[in-house]
Amino acid sequence: MRRKRLLNGLLSGLLVSCMVLSLAAAPAAHSDAGTAKAVSADSAAAANSEKAADSVAAAAEILRNAMKNREEKIIISYTGTGLREEELIAQMKEKAFAHTGQPTEGDYLKFQTGDLSCSTEAFEGGLRLTFGASYFTTLEQEQALDAKLEKDMAGMISGGSSYERLKAIYDYICDNVEYNTNTGDGISYLTRCSAYGALMKGGSNCRGYALLFYRMALKAGVDVRMITGSVTMDGNSTPHEWNIAKIGSLYYNVDANWEDNIGGSTKWYFYFLKGTNGIFEHGGNAGGQSIPAHVRDEAYKSASFQAAYPMSKEDYNGDTPEETKHTHSYGTPVFKWNEDNSRCTAVFTCSGCDSTENADCRVSSRTNEPTGTADGKTVYTATVEFNGKTYTETKEVVLASTGTTAMTESATESAAKPTTEHPEIPEGTESSDDSGNSGDLENSGWNQWFGSIFGGFFPNNKPGGGNETTTAEAQKPTASTEAPGVTETPEETETSVSQTEKPEETETSWFDRIFGGWFHRN
Repeated sequence: MRRKRLLNGLLSGLLVSCMVLSLAAAPAAHSDAGTAKAVSADSAAAANSEKAADSVAAAAEILRNAMKNREEKIIISYTGTGLREEELIAQMKEKAFAHTGQPTEGDYLKFQTGDLSCSTEAFEGGLRLTFGASYFTTLEQEQALDAKLEKDMAGMISGGSSYERLKAIYDYICDNVEYNTNTGDGISYLTRCSAYGALMKGGSNCRGYALLFYRMALKAGVDVRMITGSVTMDGNSTPHEWNIAKIGSLYYNVDANWEDNIGGSTKWYFYFLKGTNGIFEHGGNAGGQSIPAHVRDEAYKSASFQAAYPMSKEDYNGDTPEETKHTHSYGTPVFKWNEDNSRCTAVFTCSGCDSTENADCRVSSRTNEPTGTADGKTVYTATVEFNGKTYTETKEVVLASTGTTAMTESATESAAKPTTEHPEIPEGTESSDDSGNSGDLENSGWNQWFGSIFGGFFPNNKPGGGNETTTAEAQKPTASTEAPGVTETPEETETSVSQTEKPEETETSWFDRIFGGWFHRN
């Protein structure tokens, strides 16, 4: 019963603790010498200096370094191109908090930064971004913590395997940190959510434990990440934070906070280097103790995160050989483009396992504009350097032709094409058939039909035959009259005939050709 009351009390304390973590977004919560409002004179002076950047990566580096120095006002003059304002700010923040493997960057910086607002002002050729930041700790507090860790960790990082270094750090935290959410005596609650508070001010909540483990493990040369989620036991669930640490090619769960509070003076290691199949993630009982289920937030369940940080299914037992893991061999990457092809990520997969590495590409483009008759295209080129090699991929997007010239040509061709389906009436005479079509009978199928029936009665007036020579034929150049050096092709001749207008004064109507001779003779 005493153990159960302790567990329920701890869960209640964790719930209150993690709810108050939302204060990270409220700078007004800082109220004492141990809060983010206390900044050094050097930091205040640095805050007034404006720095220039021509790329997102350069701007993110400026932002990251300023936050590490606990600057509250950060001004960046950005002259890069290609991003909307909201997307630009989001990418700067994302890259500033990216995991770099440095002890005071990545998750450590992200989870000890409170509010990070940004206002913008356009100027000719660029955008001025002014960030306002608040922090859980001051620069002086971080420097004091670093000095202590430098002294205490000398023996932990001097040698030994990754497992031995992680175990030494785990034991150190359990022996030197207490779960403590009490405020007063100049200690703010945000200090209780920090690694500084955990080691230097008598204890912290779960975040302080996880931040301290993160900082110490990276300082010892072992890769580690922070995980946010919840713990559930006896139907009670509360927000919680813990770590994953890497041994060999796989990551394992670590929760020094629960080990310290549940195990008391005895270390059971129920929360040290645990896989995904065991009670750490599913809950249960071990050694007569109830173990809560650790459930990740959705961001840490994503396929991309799990690919970057593959978890071991089984617990690490200390006897597992960690240095016999194979060396990754990455081949040609798969390029993943975003919707508008402005960004591309190269995904490298190890040929010997499922481990993947993602790398951002440089993207350039070249456009050939479409014309009225021909399609255009935009060619996007993604380039990335990885493990000393350069990889490229191109992607083409077709730009459809405007179709203006093509439509004009089609209409012209249609207008010039002779009609054989409906007869045409003589020039200057309007008529229509049953379908409402009208035309010139002189050059129509009627002329040929009539001539085939009655042409024999009028030998001198056969439509299209006999001894008659049409005006168009008379105008054709013969071999003897053709200009020297000019040779007409059959196509040109045909076009010339079809497009030659018959002079009005020499035109003979179809009626005169058929009946004219009879009337003249009579």
